[in-house]
Amino acid sequence: MVELVDTPDLGSGAAMRVSSSLIRCTNLFQSIFSMRRFISFLIPLFFLSLSLLAQDKVKVHLKSGQVVEYALSEIDSLTFHVVPIGVDTDTISELGGRVARPVDLGLSVRWASHNAGAVSVYGNGSVLAFNAAISASNLWGEGWRLPTGTEWQELLTGTSCKWVIRNGVAGRVFTADNGNSIFLPAVGFSLTPTDDTIHASVNTSSLSCGALGIYWSSSDAPFTSDQAKGLYMDSGNVFMLDFSKTLRCGVRLVKD
Repeated sequence: MVELVDTPDLGSGAAMRVSSSLIRCTNLFQSIFSMRRFISFLIPLFFLSLSLLAQDKVKVHLKSGQVVEYALSEIDSLTFHVVPIGVDTDTISELGGRVARPVDLGLSVRWASHNAGAVSVYGNGSVLAFNAAISASNLWGEGWRLPTGTEWQELLTGTSCKWVIRNGVAGRVFTADNGNSIFLPAVGFSLTPTDDTIHASVNTSSLSCGALGIYWSSSDAPFTSDQAKGLYMDSGNVFMLDFSKTLRCGVRLVKD
């Protein structure tokens, strides 16, 4: 014989407590599952970190096929310059580099954010003789040109100027009252003989690079057509001077 026994009524309060316990258990299992997924994500990162730490050098493979090695102890930071989607890096000219952003310093012209021939504000770009610099200024189009001697002088008097080392590159930063600034790397110069063609004037091994910089203006010297005005700068000085047009100097452009 089976005896039927009445089950006591748990009441609404007891039912709610049972429901709450079930919810807590469910949340606990979900938390454990999520934690397992998180740990499974960290494990490969952990071993990747160990792999990187085991290396004492970084190898950079250039398009030319050259491999350059750097000791990790010598590296301060790594900066990656992202090329926008749709831009073909092979179409960036050796001399023109990437077209700069015009920077408003509150002056009569806007100054390029980086040198002609460079792809970042820290690049030296192309070091050119005077006639080649004039020709190279046309590569960016849209009104870019060499600054006049007067416009260089306006930059000197209309901004504050300081010698700095940024991203491992020495140079001078010119800061305007509106807070905007440009950085001129110490590109050095070259005495290598050259003709007037642009590509024959490219020089990547300047003298005194990192110690001083000379930049062309478009203005001829007052007493001879063989010289042009340029900006000279080092860690203690910055002024305008006349230079032989055969000298290879840095190129920073302006836009009206």
